[in-house]
Amino acid sequence: MKKYLTVFFAALTLLFCCGCVVAPNGNKPALGVWWWDGNLSADTYLSFAEENGVTEVYYCDDGFNGQSASFIKNAADRGMKVYWLAGEYQWLRNDEPMYALIDGFVQFQSNSEYRFEGIHLDVEPHQDPDFERDRALLINSLVSLAYGLSVEYPDIKFEYDPFGWTMK
Repeated sequence: MKKYLTVFFAALTLLFCCGCVVAPNGNKPALGVWWWDGNLSADTYLSFAEENGVTEVYYCDDGFNGQSASFIKNAADRGMKVYWLAGEYQWLRNDEPMYALIDGFVQFQSNSEYRFEGIHLDVEPHQDPDFERDRALLINSLVSLAYGLSVEYPDIKFEYDPFGWTMK
C-alpha cells in the first residue's frame, strides 16, 4: 500500500507542477490524475486531488456498478470530470477483450444517472516485448484501433495516452 501511495503522490505532484502552466488563451489546462487502484479511499484521495487543482480523474474500473456511479458523483461534486481508464498493450494484437469491456461501459452509461465523461485509453505499444522488432506493426495497430473505435462508437469521447490526443 505504501508503494501505491508513494507512486500516486509523486505522479500527482508532477501533474500539479505541469498544471501551473497557463495556456495562451489565459485558461489553465486540464490537470488529470491516473487512478489505477479502485481500492484506494475515494474521499481521502479525491479531497487531496481537489486541494491540488485536479480537474480530471482517469479511473480504472471494470465493475461498472453502483460504486462506479458513486465515485463519479463524488468527483463531480468536487468539480472533477471522470473518464474510464483502461489499457493493455495486448489489445494491439487482439482487440476483442477491449471491445467486450467497452460494451460493459456502454451499458453502464445507458443505465446510470452518473456517467463517465468518456474513455481514456492507455494502450502503450512500447510495452509489447517485441516492440523493437514490430514497431511499425504495433503503431499502425494503435492508429487502426483509434480509428475503428471512433467509427464504432461515434458518440463516445476517446482520449489516448501515447500521443496525448483526443477523438470524438
